[in-house]
Amino acid sequence: MNFDWTVPYELVQREKDWVLSWARNLGLPPEMVLGSWAWLGSWLTRLWHDPRVIKPLALMVAGLLLFLIRRSSRCERPSLWKWLVLMAPSVFSLAFWFFTAPAPRFAEATLWIFGTNVLVCPLIVPAQASKLASAIAAAVILGVLSYDVGVGLNRLRHEGGKLPNFVGVRPFMTLRFTRSGLGVWVPVNDYNPGDWELLSTPPDRFDSRLELRGSTLRQGFRIRNRGL
Repeated sequence: MNFDWTVPYELVQREKDWVLSWARNLGLPPEMVLGSWAWLGSWLTRLWHDPRVIKPLALMVAGLLLFLIRRSSRCERPSLWKWLVLMAPSVFSLAFWFFTAPAPRFAEATLWIFGTNVLVCPLIVPAQASKLASAIAAAVILGVLSYDVGVGLNRLRHEGGKLPNFVGVRPFMTLRFTRSGLGVWVPVNDYNPGDWELLSTPPDRFDSRLELRGSTLRQGFRIRNRGL
């Protein structure tokens, strides 16, 4: 149905492309990200510096070492195939995340499940887990938990219950007006407007037909079509 607040298909498609490109390389327009693998290098660089990735990665590395140690033992030889079957769901989840929106914030739970599975599977696949293997796994989990608790207590002490808001550096903006006189902030030398005054939009999504549906912001917006 043709409601006055209906968003044009082209704008929805553009928004979808922007979300995908944002997850791969924040700040660059879709034309520079989608359709090639050039974003992969900068994505990997950001990935290795993100605590949301490093901590689950520590669990994964500990689990792999534990698995190799147990495979080399004559008394305990965990089944590789059983281990891979138990890991399959989290591996497929990571693959889906990578090919859709590979920003760490969209896969925090998946990363933790994957790292925990790698660490715990060598303990549950064999018929009996050794005390040394169980102690190593418990020490790794306790170390990660202690680190998180320490970081949390330190933030609580310094921030005093306030909610931090990390907005970064604001780009230089210019005010553009639509046909109805509505002012919209648009970046001049950047793509992402970031945290800026209402209303703001990337340059390629500015539409001169945008207008208020009523007399206040609470009533929303619409894009004026020929039939309105």
